Amino acid sequence: MQIENPRQVSAFHYPRSYGPCSPSFSRATLLPWSDGARLLVSGTASIVGHATVFAGDTAAQLRQTAANLQALLEQAARRHGGCVRADDFEAESYTVYLRHEEDLAGIAAQLRELFGRAPYRVLGGDICRRELLIEVDAVFRCSAGPAN
Repeated sequence: MQIENPRQVSAFHYPRSYGPCSPSFSRATLLPWSDGARLLVSGTASIVGHATVFAGDTAAQLRQTAANLQALLEQAARRHGGCVRADDFEAESYTVYLRHEEDLAGIAAQLRELFGRAPYRVLGGDICRRELLIEVDAVFRCSAGPAN
């Protein structure tokens, strides 16, 4: 089941200013699993509507990304019968893509606070938009309700 973020425009409906064709991706996918549904979140970044926010500020972009992750969890909880609250999802792992390696020192404490005890890795590299400095993929497991 595809999960969209109500704070963001669906990628399928992006304006033509982003290219001749809309990109084809969903923000997250909810999958049934024997030990609890999994929410697979891809490429979450500091985007509201369809616009990048906090250009040039990695820490602020990370806070906005965290708000977008929370919105996806809340949306997934509404769509899944077993998980009725965003808190019913437990983080299993995170992958952080960081445009500038030197920014890691400035956001390391923020990453630990955001991710808690869940394992995470940080990879350097390009991100889909020039003004984005950080992007996060994540896997969450529904820890409540039926394992469907």
